[in-house]
Amino acid sequence: MKPAFRMDANSSTGAAPALEWRWAVSIYVAVALLVTLPGLGSTGIVMQEGLLVDSAEAMIASGDFLVPRLYGEIYSYKPPFVYWTTALAMKIGGRAEWAVRLPSAASGFVLGLALLVLVGRLTRARTGLFAALAGISSVLFLQKLKLAEYEATLAATVGIAVVAACYNLAAERAKQSAPVWFLGYLALAAALLAKGVPGLMFYAPGLIAAAVVTRRWRRLVSPAHLAAALVCAGIVAGYVWLAIGAAGADLLVQPFEEAQDRGLEWSLTTLARTVMKPLMVWVLFLPWSLVWFWGLTSSDSWSRPERALRRAGLAFLVAGLVAFMA
Repeated sequence: MKPAFRMDANSSTGAAPALEWRWAVSIYVAVALLVTLPGLGSTGIVMQEGLLVDSAEAMIASGDFLVPRLYGEIYSYKPPFVYWTTALAMKIGGRAEWAVRLPSAASGFVLGLALLVLVGRLTRARTGLFAALAGISSVLFLQKLKLAEYEATLAATVGIAVVAACYNLAAERAKQSAPVWFLGYLALAAALLAKGVPGLMFYAPGLIAAAVVTRRWRRLVSPAHLAAALVCAGIVAGYVWLAIGAAGADLLVQPFEEAQDRGLEWSLTTLARTVMKPLMVWVLFLPWSLVWFWGLTSSDSWSRPERALRRAGLAFLVAGLVAFMA
C-alpha cells in the first residue's frame, strides 16, 4: 500500500501544475497569517521580552546598532540580530506589544514559506504545503511565535539553513542550486548573529552526518557550497571586527562567561534535564512527530530524491540533537 501523503518524484517547480502551486501558496498564506498574527498584543510584556525591548530602545536612542546595551551597560551575552529586528518593528509600531512580537511571528511565516518552496520544488507543491503547515503548527512553535524572544528567530534561521542543505544533498545533480546554498548560509549567518554558537551547534554536525548518509559528501567541497560558507563566515567575522572596533575586545568576555557558567558543573539532575528536554520537545511537536515517524516506514514507493531527503532530515535531527545536548 502506498502512503497517503506520498510525494510524486516526477513533479517539480517546472512540471507541477501551476494551479496546484497557486492553491498551495494561497492555503499556506491564509493559514500562516491566522496562526502567526492573532493575539500578538493580547498580553503585556513578559519574561525575556523586556530585555529585548530595552536593548532595542537603546539602539534606537543612541544610533549604535553594533553593540547591544542594557541599562547603559554593554550586554553581549547574545549577538544583536534579534535586537535589530525588534528595533525595526518598534520603528513601525512603537512600544506596542504586537510590534515587539512581530519579528517572532514573521520568523515562523518565513520558515514555513521556505519549507513550502524548497520541499515542494524537490517533490511537489502539495508536499511542500504539508511540510510548511506541519512546521508552523506544533504546540511549542505556536507558543514561541507569540513571544519576543530569541527562540523563534533561531528556529527559523537554522531551519532555513537545514532545509536548504537537505534540498541540495537530496536533489539530483542537475537540480542542485547555488542560490539555495547561499540562501541557507545567509540564514545561518543570521542564526549566528541571533544567538551565537548555538546556531552552529545543530547545523554543522547535522550537515556532515547528512552528507555521509546520503553519500553525497563531495557536494560539500563544491565551489558553490564553499563560496556560500565563506560568505557566511565573512558576514559574522565582519560584524565581530566592527563591534570590537567600536567597544573593544571586552565585548567577547560575556559570551564566554555565559558558556562557562552553564557548562562546568554536572550532576545527575543536570544530566537528566539534558536528556529529557529534547524528548519533551518531541512530545510538544505531536501529532506531527508521529506522522513523520510513520512516513519513515512507508518508503517502498518513494523515489531516490525523496529517500535522500528523508535520510538527510533524519541525520540532521539525530546528529544535531546529540551535539546540542553535548
